[in-house]
Formats: sequence, structure tokens, C-alpha cells
Amino acid sequence: MFHIVTFDNGPCHAKTGEHGTCFSQKECDGLGGSASGTCANGFGVCCVLTVTCGKTISVNNTYFVNENHPGTITYTGADYDSLGHLQSTANLYGTPSTCYVTLEPPYGTCQILLEFVDFELSGPTQGDCTNDTFVVHGANPGCDIPTLCGNNAGQHTNATGPIHIGVCTDDSNEKEEEGFYAQYLMLGCH
Repeated sequence: MFHIVTFDNGPCHAKTGEHGTCFSQKECDGLGGSASGTCANGFGVCCVLTVTCGKTISVNNTYFVNENHPGTITYTGADYDSLGHLQSTANLYGTPSTCYVTLEPPYGTCQILLEFVDFELSGPTQGDCTNDTFVVHGANPGCDIPTLCGNNAGQHTNATGPIHIGVCTDDSNEKEEEGFYAQYLMLGCH
């Protein structure tokens, strides 16, 4: 006799200190995640999901990081998706680099919480983000999220979805960017 074990794909705390989502090992592997500890009384793994440029986030508790996190931002060439859409560009000789991700929350999500775990880009010049920017497109119609730059570690903002997020860096300034590491929590409707 076989027993089928089912459990919710709820939030969990990974051994690494990060937040994850409880999946079976097979589901976690299929999503490209990293198993870090167990959940669901040992029947599941705490799956930590991280994405970089050109990816889509549709699973709760997913992290968006620069391509060589925890290292600094160093894009080395143009990347295109299978349809030929530009996903990121090189950061060479003062040429701006852009890295985009798309957040597509599942049905029943009313709000997206963006928490900046690590976030340091070049700061503003006379109050304006001119060199490095973090932008959110498609969120909060009529109430846009402002362009961000500088050090925003420990900060957060809320949005509705689906949204497109872009980080644009310009290596012509003298500051070496620390990079970014942001967590996305999709909050259900109450």
C-alpha cells in the first residue's frame, strides 16, 4: 500500500537564513531552485529560488540578484531571449547596462512586496538618479514607484502586478556598485 503525501507550498526558512518555499525535491529541481533544509515534517525541502536578468518570477519568495552576486555588477555582453528580445546589455566603456525581470504573480495575488536585502547602486546627483537606476514599470497605475538609486538595503516597496523591473548601471561613474539582492513576496487578497 502506498501513501501519497501532500503539503502546502508555503513559506519556509532555509538553512542559509533566506526565505524559501516548501516544495518536493523534484519540484525544487524543476524550478531551478536550491534545497536548503527540510519542511513539511521532512517530506519537502525549503527551496530557495534566485533569478537574474531576463527571467520571469512567478513563485513566491523568489530573489532577484545581479548576475554574479554576491560580487559586483559586471555585465559582459548582450543577452537575448529566444524571441530576440534584449534582456541585458554589456557594461563596457561607460555604456549603460540594463537588466530586466518580469514578475507575474499567480491568480489571487493582490500585492507584491519588494524587500531590498542588499541594494547599493551609485547615489543620486543633486537629488536625481542619473547614473544607476532601479525602475518598476506597470505597477500601481496612477501612483508610480519612484526611480531608486543609492543604498536602499533594508528598505521595501509595494506594487501590484504583473510588473517589469529593470536595473540600469553606467560604469562611467567612479563608484563600484555593490549590486542588488531583492526578495519578492506575493501577498494574497484578504
